[in-house]
Amino acid sequence: MPVELTEAAHADPLFRDLPRDLQTFQWHGDTFDIPEGGVRLASSAVCPNQAFRWGRHAYGVQFHLEVSADLARSWGAVPEYKDGLERTLGHGALDGLVADLDRTGRSLNGVGRTLFERWLALTSE
Repeated sequence: MPVELTEAAHADPLFRDLPRDLQTFQWHGDTFDIPEGGVRLASSAVCPNQAFRWGRHAYGVQFHLEVSADLARSWGAVPEYKDGLERTLGHGALDGLVADLDRTGRSLNGVGRTLFERWLALTSE
């Protein structure tokens, strides 16, 4: 699912230099409110609050960047997860999702690695 980075994200130590439209992996039905004093960093048509920063080192994200095709397959082996996925995306959705991750997983994981490395560097300052 694409999420759109906000203007604040382009000046953020973690999200700077990432594409405005960021491809992510999502498998959830929940959402959250940004806490008072938080800064929205990403949103989507489905969930307006996809990522935020609170203070200098605390971040929250609604999407996954660490998922591989193998991990998605293991999540799909959980009946409740597979049922939820199929209610949202239709019968056989897991196969399509895994195929998409086989094609795009390296790019997705590369963005995740960038964010995690930047966060680790930021917290060690």
